[in-house]
Amino acid sequence: MSGLMKYKLIPEDTEERIMARRIYEFNRYLKAITIPSNKLKPYYVLDDRATAFLISIQKEELIC
Repeated sequence: MSGLMKYKLIPEDTEERIMARRIYEFNRYLKAITIPSNKLKPYYVLDDRATAFLISIQKEELIC
């Protein structure tokens, strides 16, 4: 997926596709900065950048 995005082979012609890319990149970011606290039920420790992203997409309920 990242290779397709790098070469701009995935169109971003709708808001839905733009949001899908943003969420994909957010997921990659979370995995890069944190280690799951539990293998069966992973919880991620959010930094300010991750928290701000969740607030910007109106998903505050995911912040614990």
